[in-house]
Amino acid sequence: MSELTIDAIRAAARRLAGVITRTPLLPLGGPDATDIYIKPETLQPIGSFKLRGAFNALAMMREQGGLTAARTISTGNMSQAVAWSARHFGIPATAVMPEGAPQTKIDATRGFGAEVEFLPRHELFVAMEDDRYADQPGFVHPFRDRRVAAGNGTIGLEILEDLPDVQTIYAPLGGGGLATGIAAAVKATRPDIRVIGVEPEGCCAIARSLRSGKLERMECDTIVDSAGSPFVFEETLAEVRRWLDDVVTVPDDQTMAAIRRLATRNKLVAEGAAALPVAAALAAEPGTRGRTVCIVSGGSIEPGLFARILTNG
Repeated sequence: MSELTIDAIRAAARRLAGVITRTPLLPLGGPDATDIYIKPETLQPIGSFKLRGAFNALAMMREQGGLTAARTISTGNMSQAVAWSARHFGIPATAVMPEGAPQTKIDATRGFGAEVEFLPRHELFVAMEDDRYADQPGFVHPFRDRRVAAGNGTIGLEILEDLPDVQTIYAPLGGGGLATGIAAAVKATRPDIRVIGVEPEGCCAIARSLRSGKLERMECDTIVDSAGSPFVFEETLAEVRRWLDDVVTVPDDQTMAAIRRLATRNKLVAEGAAALPVAAALAAEPGTRGRTVCIVSGGSIEPGLFARILTNG
């Protein structure tokens, strides 16, 4: 992969202008969160930040000529992002998703015009690792792609414009493209800003790998389906070490409490991954984290699960 530079992120911002929603910074609110702000990427046309990276990647392919189709492999949000972007460019799209993926994500991907293929969940992660689709036309890897990370990095540029005195940014951590993209953007001019990745405690191969010093694998047990990972790539771990100041984990009960809080106080529907940064910020020592921004990354949560969480079921 090519180097992720601030120039590439600024170029991505130009491609995305007028296409994506420039999401605002909103106060989380409450006496325990007077210095915490949220950036609701749930307001994007697909309800997720993934649109930034997918659109940038396909737009760059189109600039190089010959973009006739799009394909991705994803647990759901990147599938929707590639489908939406392909429809924008007037080309067909195919998304490979895991068996048992949330029906809301499957329906949304099809609703944007994409064909959906399925793999067993464990096989999907193997396919992400072995790059079996990499040579297919218009393939967008959900996180092993600098074009995607550059699109994600535009979030960092917007944060710097809207809250120049931000001290800490929390972002959900899955394949690493969101958190490292944001960090590359902000640290180009403000290396003092801390960027912290957040994984669910029940699926935290990156945090475990950082602690042990070797590539870890684990069986995942969490309500969160679009952050965390049962394995980590060597290059991903290297990028995390390079760009992020820390990686923390959050148990599911704190994640669910954050989902309830975002719903009742901020009137936002947040999936588990989107609530991780809020939970981590609330658990941190205020004097240590300072003025904080939490990336509320997406809102694709199964209605039944959302209802159970809201009612403490």
